[in-house]
Amino acid sequence: KVLKHYRKRREWSQMKLAIEAGLHLNALGNLERGQHSPNLQTIFLICKALGVPVSEFMAKVEHEAAKK
Repeated sequence: KVLKHYRKRREWSQMKLAIEAGLHLNALGNLERGQHSPNLQTIFLICKALGVPVSEFMAKVEHEAAKK
């Protein structure tokens, strides 16, 4: 949910983010659907591509998890 939020904020497709982060499109789709959890390296790659500080990204993930 958080990943999709930041991607949509940039008005990027999954393909665009996958290319910018150096990830496979299927892997990115699996992350957005919550089918897989990213490792730390993947989080850093995604945040760098989106121009979002890792701390901000993780704070939003924590906030979303607390709502459940």
